[in-house]
Amino acid sequence: MLGKCFRIAMFLIDAIIFYVILSRKLSGPRFAINQPVRGSEETQVDPDVAKEKSLVEGICHSGTFENYSLVARNVHKYYGDVFAVRHINLALRKSECLGLLGVNGAGKTTTFQALAGLSSCSLGEVHSANLTLASDLRKVKYGQTLL
Repeated sequence: MLGKCFRIAMFLIDAIIFYVILSRKLSGPRFAINQPVRGSEETQVDPDVAKEKSLVEGICHSGTFENYSLVARNVHKYYGDVFAVRHINLALRKSECLGLLGVNGAGKTTTFQALAGLSSCSLGEVHSANLTLASDLRKVKYGQTLL
């Protein structure tokens, strides 16, 4: 009797393991929404986005950061092969407030962490006043507030 119960238990365990493995294989990749699309970029850019990028490029080329509390130029954040944030360009004037809206997983928290120096940018640069976030992190953090 004990041998039959053991065999039945082992059969059930094997069936559960087989079911889990098979269901994971058939369901496809998890989190496919965040997978990078290699070799394709959006061809149409919103006019406001293009205007902001042009403003940021002008500020960075001329080095006139004193009227802006934060300037982010072409900021990217990768986790392995997954893009979390791509092509962030913004110039935040003094006394302006920034808020981000988006669906879950859009990269809002990652963007704020990169802009505040809580995590490093994979590519791009962030300036606060005349300081660069990558090299002057302590000085930049002294004058910023993140809520």
